[in-house]
Amino acid sequence: MNAYTAHLLLGTNVGDREGYLSFAVEKISQLAGKIVHISQIYQTAAWGFTQQADFLNQALVVDTPHEPETLLSILQEIENQAGRQRLFKWGPRTLDIDIIAIDDLVIHSAKLCVPHPAMAQRRFVLHPLADLLPTWRHPLTGLTYAQMLATCQDTSLVQKYQRL
Repeated sequence: MNAYTAHLLLGTNVGDREGYLSFAVEKISQLAGKIVHISQIYQTAAWGFTQQADFLNQALVVDTPHEPETLLSILQEIENQAGRQRLFKWGPRTLDIDIIAIDDLVIHSAKLCVPHPAMAQRRFVLHPLADLLPTWRHPLTGLTYAQMLATCQDTSLVQKYQRL
């Protein structure tokens, strides 16, 4: 059995956002694998469809025994348990869990693309991951998370979340 290290990004902008992040962390640790790193929470402007509430985002690094597509299925089930509804692309959500990278794997299947093809264009993805793993290198471009963040053209607001 293989073991993998997955880089995940959590996002939420509906309801009890902090509660959904906590729920995701708990469920991921129970069902997907051992969380070895967890970022601070960031408040970020909505991306894509911008006429919606700000998101809370958090990155996780997880050691998992699951094959990549099995991991994806587990994460989608966790989203469903949190009441995730896919109403339209980039729409509001209770919980979104994206696989950004898995080790240095390159996967392009009908279900899963890793590394995430748009990571370098999204400040809300790069900021928490650069905090956790600044020297991790993209297997295709060779760029680190920190380098991608430094050259990212996205100007969306990303700031450390101040709990109320």
